[in-house]
Amino acid sequence: MAFMNVVRNLQAQMKSHMALAPLAVSYGIGAALASGIMIYTSVSKADVSYNRWWNPIPHDKIDPTKVQQKLFVTSISKPCYQHDFPVEALRQEIYEGRDWNRDKPHH
Repeated sequence: MAFMNVVRNLQAQMKSHMALAPLAVSYGIGAALASGIMIYTSVSKADVSYNRWWNPIPHDKIDPTKVQQKLFVTSISKPCYQHDFPVEALRQEIYEGRDWNRDKPHH
């Protein structure tokens, strides 16, 4: 019953102040998106546990054979930098006679 009174009051406010309609719509969309991401995270993420008494060690639920999301990679599996010797020789030829102290801008 109290919820219906709140809805009626909101409808009356929207009728008298139509300029607030976009604000109300954007608040509603934001609330819906926040609720959706909370439900998605609680249902589908393996590292989220809301019941610590029945699951004292949450990482026991994670399957080690299943690929998990990584925040960063510590080792790169690509081969090391391959030196391109003609390019290296050209680079040395270009920078050979350059005076680095003379070319710096003075501030």
